[in-house]
Amino acid sequence: MAGAPEDAYMSLYRKVIRKRLGKDVKEVPLGLRVTDDDGFKIIVMRPSEGDPEYLRLAAYFNRPDEPVTRLKDVALAVAGRCKALKVEVADDAIILRVECFNSAPDTLPSAHHLAGTLPRMLSALRYGWRAFREELVLAEYAAELADIDVDTSE
Repeated sequence: MAGAPEDAYMSLYRKVIRKRLGKDVKEVPLGLRVTDDDGFKIIVMRPSEGDPEYLRLAAYFNRPDEPVTRLKDVALAVAGRCKALKVEVADDAIILRVECFNSAPDTLPSAHHLAGTLPRMLSALRYGWRAFREELVLAEYAAELADIDVDTSE
């Protein structure tokens, strides 16, 4: 379907997410908000006008009250462990993104194709969030250990 309008893409994504993946979907200004059974929320971003076949998923989380350098180090470590994941430290949030070309130029992917790729993308975001939290805890422990004075004068 050459030059498919945004409505056609969003309608297809909504249908596949609801019917094939069994997830709750709600339309929001950025796109479609997908909620998993445990409340994990992901946004399927609206396609851009010049690149409608480029699929972008994002998860936003409140930024922890930690030094920015520590957060950026953790973001870099996590992104390096998951080849599909991008991690950004913003002013007030941690943003995880997974992006890919999901069909040929100006065409809709098949429902079958979306049903196959979306779970992997959702899984990468879930993995990224778990890994970010784990890596941040390790970085906090390392910082605490670095602050301990050890008397070696004996």
